[in-house]
Amino acid sequence: MNHAETIENDKGDIKLVRIIYDHRKSEAWIEFNSLKDQDYPNQDVVWDNDEFIFGKFYKFLIRYKCNKLKKNDKKKYDDVWSILNQDVVSELIDMLEFALEKKWYEFEK
Repeated sequence: MNHAETIENDKGDIKLVRIIYDHRKSEAWIEFNSLKDQDYPNQDVVWDNDEFIFGKFYKFLIRYKCNKLKKNDKKKYDDVWSILNQDVVSELIDMLEFALEKKWYEFEK
């Protein structure tokens, strides 16, 4: 049997989701329900690359929180840039760290 787990921010407009398949493999994605996908205007922004989410995006959030952004960060994360502020970034970091504690993602793939 497959099942899913969700972590969402306080407003419920950002969700980190993981689906676990019968064979114990899982995959995670993040839904930005307040943002529309530029390529598909009827859909919200969804990122389904868990290596990107728990790797590069997580590191970017830490840089953002510490005010140490790189020159091209705004361009690289343009599709979510409009909703980012210190509170949202802190929530995202908390969500990702909680998921890592629960072993939603393991870096040793």
